[in-house]
Amino acid sequence: MKGVKGFAAAAAAAVMIVTACPAVQSYAVVSADYADSFGEVISGGDYTIMVRLSGKYITAASDGNVHQWEKLGDNSQVWHIESAGNGKCCILSGNDRSLALTVENGDSTNGNNIYLSEYKDTAAQHFILHRTDDAYYITGECSGNAALDVYDISHDNGANIDQWDYWAGEGQKFYIRPVGGDYSFIRGDLNFDGYVDIFDRTIMQNGVIAGFDDTMAAIADMDGSGSVNTADLVLLSQFLLGNAADIQTYSTISTEKPDVAYLFAYFLGNAPEQERLSYAVSTDGYNFKALNGGRAVWQSSVGTECLRDPYIFKGEDGLYYLLATDMKSSLGWNSNRNLLSAKSTDLVHWFDETSIEIANKYPLMQGADRAWAPQAIYDPEKESYMIYFAARVPNRDSRTIMYYAYSKDMKKLDTEPQLLFAPKNGNDAIDSDIINVGGKYYMYYKKRDQQAHLPCNCRPRQRSIYRDKTGLRGRSGC
Repeated sequence: MKGVKGFAAAAAAAVMIVTACPAVQSYAVVSADYADSFGEVISGGDYTIMVRLSGKYITAASDGNVHQWEKLGDNSQVWHIESAGNGKCCILSGNDRSLALTVENGDSTNGNNIYLSEYKDTAAQHFILHRTDDAYYITGECSGNAALDVYDISHDNGANIDQWDYWAGEGQKFYIRPVGGDYSFIRGDLNFDGYVDIFDRTIMQNGVIAGFDDTMAAIADMDGSGSVNTADLVLLSQFLLGNAADIQTYSTISTEKPDVAYLFAYFLGNAPEQERLSYAVSTDGYNFKALNGGRAVWQSSVGTECLRDPYIFKGEDGLYYLLATDMKSSLGWNSNRNLLSAKSTDLVHWFDETSIEIANKYPLMQGADRAWAPQAIYDPEKESYMIYFAARVPNRDSRTIMYYAYSKDMKKLDTEPQLLFAPKNGNDAIDSDIINVGGKYYMYYKKRDQQAHLPCNCRPRQRSIYRDKTGLRGRSGC
């Protein structure tokens, strides 16, 4: 296991290890400390901090400045957050934990820059995480009402992070999530200092006597048995003595919440005020109850500001993604040209809304007069999402048939749309759904006569061909 301070600590530990545990009157349950009052940001964890406005991440630049940038997947976007006591925390660089986010000039002046400097436990380096709906706004101990803010309400890479009086703007709200989606802690590091030493053994001893909360129990479970007892204390002691010990290095704590219901996403009708996102829920998958009194729960603010055919799935990054037809049907059934996408952490608050251009932007889409019912499935080989949708391009084919393209960020297409499936018998193919069952992909689709069909299947990780019952083949990228 990494992080042991050295033989001196191990030798000191040996003195205590061979001594019987002293009689103690009372011990308190060993509980995790939190960096926020809401109880979601575990102190000592590594996190990413995403700007709700742009979907980009707070990033440490090479010169010590702090700005937003699209996902890089490296330690410049990792932040180690620790409680500083009294409801405050410090936010340390994942590249170098001796450096912390710091408020320039150490006061509440609007426009003060946020940058990295050596951590000295000052008010300019202590922050308060305020929960607001599904996100946080962040103020410095020295900053009064001024909160971290993306300069000029920008969506661009490199936009600076400074502070400004909190006005509940989307550029002042941040998603703080564990790196990789789940917490990962060094087993036995019960004080979260990055080392396993005699101090951790003392905490372990206390916990074995008085108990642990769920978070601390997972970190104290040295043998991975699912429970903590004297066997774990012995393992930790043996490790500190330098003896062989069968210990898994990291403990992973899932952030997943248990499934409690089925969610049905739909739109209400053809009037503009009905072309919005609506929800119904069911506990058995058959009987659904509409939420919000049967009224819509969310309206798009981009493109036509209307949506149809909503499709929601959970992405590889743990976020929920919405795809929909960007269409106001009162303008005509051949009026829509784009797709709609958005992201959410809780299925209630949607951000990063984007209208994805389809018609006239790509060779196969020149003259397209509709782009309907998009869905997506993750392709692990390409590490990208395959977005598939129905489109009609009258100067090529009078039918509405299936096309696909790849996207990593679900905001733009990274590849040009290509034909996915077109029935040989001349029928249309719309509203497709692709699923993976038993290592094969199956695509269901609907003809315009409203009958559903299962036209094809293919093996994953290969360029394959979809074949319908009449023999037509269409190129697939799944």
